[in-house]
Amino acid sequence: MKRLLLVVPVLLVLSACGGGDDPKAAFVAKAEAICATAKKAADETPQPTSVASLEVYVDTVVDIAETAQRDLLALDLPEDDAADLKAKLLDPLAVDVTAGKDFQAKVQAAGGDGSKLLGLLSSRPKPTVDAAYAKAYGLTTCAEAIA
Repeated sequence: MKRLLLVVPVLLVLSACGGGDDPKAAFVAKAEAICATAKKAADETPQPTSVASLEVYVDTVVDIAETAQRDLLALDLPEDDAADLKAKLLDPLAVDVTAGKDFQAKVQAAGGDGSKLLGLLSSRPKPTVDAAYAKAYGLTTCAEAIA
C-alpha cells in the first residue's frame, strides 16, 4: 500500500515556516512540513505482519492521509498556481483519501477473515496525485510520501 495514499500522505501541525513575500515559497515550506510529518508517521507505522494487524495498519495510514489532506487544504495557495495545485495535488489527494476510506471499510467488513483480506490486497487503492508535478513544483517530500 502506498504510504501517502494512504499519504501523501501528508500532515499535522504546521510550523510557521516563512516565505517572506513569495507566496509560492511560503506554500512550499508549509506543505513540505505537512508532508514531512505525514511521511515520518507513515514510515514509523509498522507494516502488517498478520491478518490481525492489517486493519490497524490501514486505519493508521488512512488517518495519516486524512490529516495531511485537511492540513494541506488549510494552506493559502499561491494565486498564480492555485488551479494547477488544485487539479494535480489537492483534488487527486481527495480522491486518494476517499479511496483509502473505502478500502478501510472493506477491510473492516472482512472482520478478520483471512481469505477475504487476502482478496482485498489486490484491490488496494493506488495514488492518483501527480508526484512528478509535486516534485517539479518543489514539493520533494510530498512527492516522496506519495511514491
